Amino acid sequence: YEAGDLLLKSVSARLKEVLPQALMLARISEDEFAAIIELPIYPDEKINHIFNVSLGIFERTFDIQGNELVLEAT
Repeated sequence: YEAGDLLLKSVSARLKEVLPQALMLARISEDEFAAIIELPIYPDEKINHIFNVSLGIFERTFDIQGNELVLEAT
């Protein structure tokens, strides 16, 4: 349970690093996050970029309690 919480906090921290500050990041369930994007501030191209950058956080492993974890986003 503790490792899962640490992992979710790590995912959240990485998302906060790459997402623009104007976006709202929310944990919507045990293992799901949502980014709320205000339109029309962001054109479609910017939204696609934000999406791709968000997925990019999973390219690196997560080190949780001495264990390297590999995650995938769906």
